[in-house]
Amino acid sequence: IDIVMSSPVSDKVYTLIDVLNNANFMLSSRNTVTQASGGAAVTINGSSGVITTFSLTTAAGATESMTVNNSLVTTSSIVIVQICDYPGSGIPYVYSTSVGTGSFIVVIRNIAILTALDTALKVAFIVC
Repeated sequence: IDIVMSSPVSDKVYTLIDVLNNANFMLSSRNTVTQASGGAAVTINGSSGVITTFSLTTAAGATESMTVNNSLVTTSSIVIVQICDYPGSGIPYVYSTSVGTGSFIVVIRNIAILTALDTALKVAFIVC
């Protein structure tokens, strides 16, 4: 899979190109939501979007999770998540799990050895 990023004047668009299956997926940052508090679930209905987390304080080596409610997600969906912005300390790593009807979970792990995460994280997702 090749990843091509472009920036139109008013929006960021990330295009994932799946060469093996001759398919293109568009990920637009226009579909967005911001988490209200640490550990709170978010609702964002769409095939792609960007989730801004609450300000993170995840210790080195620790994990947090966030439930994402999305009416397009089914038990057979594949949900791809990727960090698209994190200006803080620590080293965040994200992945999706527990994909089911109407929701999935984003796990945020701080893979730094000593430094805690210290600000909000933007996570892009696409539902396939």
